[in-house]
Amino acid sequence: ELAIRHPRISRTGERPFLWQGPERLVARISSLAPDHLVLQGGGAHRIEADNRQILLTLGQAQASLDMTAQGLRGLQLAVENVEIEGAFSQPARLSRLTLEISRRFDVALEDLQTPTATLALFAERIALPPDVKAPLGEEIAKLNLSLALFGPVPGGLQADPLKSWSDAGGILDLKALHLEWGP
Repeated sequence: ELAIRHPRISRTGERPFLWQGPERLVARISSLAPDHLVLQGGGAHRIEADNRQILLTLGQAQASLDMTAQGLRGLQLAVENVEIEGAFSQPARLSRLTLEISRRFDVALEDLQTPTATLALFAERIALPPDVKAPLGEEIAKLNLSLALFGPVPGGLQADPLKSWSDAGGILDLKALHLEWGP
């Protein structure tokens, strides 16, 4: 177990980025499973990117990362009692969020039957900012989303990598969308 006080990651240059973590971040890695990293870090997280500053306050937060020599194979994130400031004109809140992302490196690029990446997102009690004119109410009770990506994983979300992915036969399959919002 490693406790990191005031963690910070930054990048300068064309697309500057800054993440400043909570007062204390705990990292755990086992000698029996050195490809699995667990991070715990509730508290204030500050993100600066694209000329915008976002402050996330997390009551509880845990991330698990599974790595291979090829890269990140899986990410599981669970956060509770979240407040988001700076993304909207006023703060937004949510009770709980879980996110699971997985990537397979053993799928042939031409194989469009086996997903190369999946994403599952679950969020509960999303309180929208008061100035958002939401026709179904100010709180989304539940959101559940599941996606599967087929074909080569795009190199980014910009137009050129997405076009290359699409030209290679890439498919994004919306497996599930469940939304409980409104009366």
